[in-house]
Amino acid sequence: MISQTEFISDEAIYSTISKHVNQMTEELVFVTPWFEDGHLIEQMVIKREEEGIGISAITRFYAKRNIKHRDAIFRLDESGARVYLNKVLHAKMFIFDSKTLILCSSNLIGTSLFRNHEVGIVSTEPVLVRNALDYCSWLKQNSHLFRPRRISRYQRPKRQKSRVRPSYPTTNRSP
Repeated sequence: MISQTEFISDEAIYSTISKHVNQMTEELVFVTPWFEDGHLIEQMVIKREEEGIGISAITRFYAKRNIKHRDAIFRLDESGARVYLNKVLHAKMFIFDSKTLILCSSNLIGTSLFRNHEVGIVSTEPVLVRNALDYCSWLKQNSHLFRPRRISRYQRPKRQKSRVRPSYPTTNRSP
């Protein structure tokens, strides 16, 4: 397979993610602070339930006021997906079958996918995909696995004057 990287924007982000969700055969790892139950999440759940596709989602913890995000987390969890919660997440990316990376500015919510101007890249470059997978592994280690019975643990903590977040050990992994 010839590796390639291409630019995507606006509506092409939604259609590209949807296309890759339909084509995936093994696993999906996605990172986004906010997502809502909708067509893309339903596609993921169907692939998970009917084809046994492994799904890992890394997202922000949900706040009481964001009911759509909370419901989508529960929907994925109920399908057997592994959902990790991280309080300081801002990254957005999707990795399909450990072969294709979509790195974009869009959350999986209606305003990001259908109203805002958003940009991204799609890449099959093995080094980029590997680096993204390594970063996702690091994120999972620095997040909490979602457990529905421990809801109160995920509520927003009181603001502290200074908080140091763990940093991903950056090294240039290019060949």
